[in-house]
Parts: sequence; structure tokens; C-alpha cells
Amino acid sequence: MTTELKSELPWAYATKPGFKGEAPGLYFRYFKTEAEAKKSLAWMKRKKRWHGPIERRPGECYRLGWVM
Repeated sequence: MTTELKSELPWAYATKPGFKGEAPGLYFRYFKTEAEAKKSLAWMKRKKRWHGPIERRPGECYRLGWVM
């Protein structure tokens, strides 16, 4: 028996400026938990890369998978 799992990734931060409401996957990096987002954001800060604040964006991104 196989079932499809759908997991929401509600936490995100912007990786480039200029988001105007279209194609959020090109502007945001998504995570399952806030702790994962904070860890990734810390890496961005260490590398001195542009980023926006962490925000909760439910319903925008999902991870699909299969369980056998």
C-alpha cells in the first residue's frame, strides 16, 4: 500500500528583494519549522547575503512524498 504525504512548509524568508505577489518560490526559501528557518538565516548572515525577515506564509509551499 502506498500513500502520498503532503507536508506544508509555512516558514520562509525572502532571498531577493522585489516580491510583487507573483511566483513566490523564486523569492522565498521555505522551511517546515521556525528553527530550521533561523538556522538557514544565520548561514545567510554569516555569508553576508541579502535576506528578508522570517515570516509565516502558510498555504504557499508543500513538500510531496510517498510512503510504501
